Amino acid sequence: MAWRRCYLSWGYEFNIVKNVLRAKVGLDGRFNTTYQVYGFNPAVGQFYNQRGTEYGEYPWVDVFAILKWKRMRIFLKLEHASENLFNRRDYFMVAHYPLNKRIFKFGLSWSWYD
Repeated sequence: MAWRRCYLSWGYEFNIVKNVLRAKVGLDGRFNTTYQVYGFNPAVGQFYNQRGTEYGEYPWVDVFAILKWKRMRIFLKLEHASENLFNRRDYFMVAHYPLNKRIFKFGLSWSWYD
């Protein structure tokens, strides 16, 4: 069986207050079919090919919102919103090293006049 990777990016942009406040909300996602993950040897800091552990069939979904108010942008993101979806906890990219847990991130960007 061949290994497949699928990416999804969906967003919707709209005005909250015309010419003042604009918003974009959306989802970013990725899905891998089952594959044999790399192993990692921390003593030498190297990845290696291994044949014992398979992972995959797990969706990774991020939810985001971007607000633009005049010259300022506000970025809100919930990474790994799909954690524990369907009671599964096998979200690994490397054997025995899990990916990050659910986390909320935000950012602020301000454009100055020249």
